[in-house]
Amino acid sequence: MNEREFLRGQLAGERRALDAAARRIREVLASRTPAGAAGAAHAPSAAFLEASAAYFLFGLPRAAARASAQRARLRAHHALAGRIEGIVRGAAAQRAALERAVQAWRRDPDSLDNIVDDLDSCAVFIINYLTADDPELDALGLQLYTIEDWRNIAAADADSILEERRLRAAALEAQP
Repeated sequence: MNEREFLRGQLAGERRALDAAARRIREVLASRTPAGAAGAAHAPSAAFLEASAAYFLFGLPRAAARASAQRARLRAHHALAGRIEGIVRGAAAQRAALERAVQAWRRDPDSLDNIVDDLDSCAVFIINYLTADDPELDALGLQLYTIEDWRNIAAADADSILEERRLRAAALEAQP
């Protein structure tokens, strides 16, 4: 396997793992029984909310940085650069909203609505934009990207890979 295929494999593996975690987090959030509903209220644990938020807050800027690395090469060559630009802006907006929700929830731990809604919104964004297959973009990347581009996009340093895996494991282990 050559380096380009290794880096593409690393990116695909991280994308699949992020997608699976986002889908599982959404399932847990959807199973919540709001206070005041019939029956006993069921809310995600504080550990789950903290771990899920930490994982998304780590993953969103990492994905945005990868998209930014792609954008530089595509801007000069293709209209897909606009799609990448939207992903970069969307990831930044999702991260900012989640950071605000986490801060508000830490001030008032009994108020779950914002943190749950923003975690769910992040999960939807991740599933629909960051981890969705994009054959057109993938094909163009194979055509245009140099090995240096792939290295920049992958940002495959051992520390960040290990941190991503640690945060994902913590989010999944904290689920009910």
